[in-house]
Amino acid sequence: MKKYISIVSLLLILVPSIALASWWNPLTWFNNWNFKKEKVEEVKIKEELVEKTEAEEFTIKKPFIKNDISNANKITCVYSQTLSSGYKNNEIFFSVNKPEKTPMVLTFSDFKSTMNEDEILSIINTSRASNISDEVILAYLNSKGFVINENGNIIDTNLNPKLSYLDATKQITTSSITKILDDQNRFVFMEGSGNNYITIHTIYKKNGVSTYSKSVDLMGTPYGTLSTGTCIGF
Repeated sequence: MKKYISIVSLLLILVPSIALASWWNPLTWFNNWNFKKEKVEEVKIKEELVEKTEAEEFTIKKPFIKNDISNANKITCVYSQTLSSGYKNNEIFFSVNKPEKTPMVLTFSDFKSTMNEDEILSIINTSRASNISDEVILAYLNSKGFVINENGNIIDTNLNPKLSYLDATKQITTSSITKILDDQNRFVFMEGSGNNYITIHTIYKKNGVSTYSKSVDLMGTPYGTLSTGTCIGF
């Protein structure tokens, strides 16, 4: 009994002393709160999320053998997949759309000039080197149906380029487009007036590859699509 009382008495003396010593040592106040540990874990989680997000970037590759369509009178381009971006609900978004079950097929026709821009520029430079005035050169070009607009672009007025495609009702729709460039490497066409939408079609003659870039205004909401397609000439 005396032994038991002695042990209890000893504990009653030591415990308050230990507690008091801990209280007056600020380094021990938050030992069990694990602030530092939680902060390290939080940073680690954020780093892992960043690494995971970066790891999710990917590239889609599809084999294609280039073909020269420089001399084609009609060109058909096929787009099997598009990229989209836009602005909605105070957020800018980017998305890679799934491959189309029915690829987008566009056919360009009535675009071929008797001379491309490089050939016309060669005529202008040669004529100027022979001291032929610009008025005479311009008159010659006008007689061939070519005019130079206010932006310095050479326009063939004999042409009425057209774009044909399969619309939402599965019917073939044909509309007029504007050819804004025709040189050794590229055809560039513009579709739309820019009021609600505008599309730029660029066809690379030597490779048989095209790009499609469309900007749409959906009741004040901007939306855009981009794609690269493969082309064949006829």
